[in-house]
Amino acid sequence: MAQAAATVAASPPVGALPPPPTLIDCILRDHSNTLTLFSYFFKATSLGDAAVQDMTASALALDLRLHSHAETVVLYPILQSRLGPSGAQWATRALAEHSMIEQSIADVLALRSVGGQALENRMKQMQTEIIAHLAEEESQILPTVAAALSQVCWACAAAQRGKPWHAWQGGP
Repeated sequence: MAQAAATVAASPPVGALPPPPTLIDCILRDHSNTLTLFSYFFKATSLGDAAVQDMTASALALDLRLHSHAETVVLYPILQSRLGPSGAQWATRALAEHSMIEQSIADVLALRSVGGQALENRMKQMQTEIIAHLAEEESQILPTVAAALSQVCWACAAAQRGKPWHAWQGGP
């Protein structure tokens, strides 16, 4: 009983909002959503559900394009302006990877009408590309950015852009 009372006492007041997610929180959540969509696609494939495959491939294309746009207009300028030459190199390499991923998205969208093994194979290839991209971001880029910028800087970066991270996903 005492533990429950302590938990309630430590809880934020009713109606209080939790702190907003940081840019990195949002990026990591997007990465998780992307991987979940791949899981749904391959589960639909194993069940032979072409309608769910098609819908999930479309959702994945949209998810990746929005995420790519948001990183391009928010994260990569921070890399270039705050992390010097190494940040600029990361941004350049990441943008090249985004171009490769965009080609993969176009291939997947074109193969939706064909379906079958061709679509499954291209999705597996794209998943491999995405996982490599996410792994580099999560193991190298994001920790470096987090260490380089304080919470105040994150708020400043968002204010300078005039929009929060998720607003950038909607396009310019």
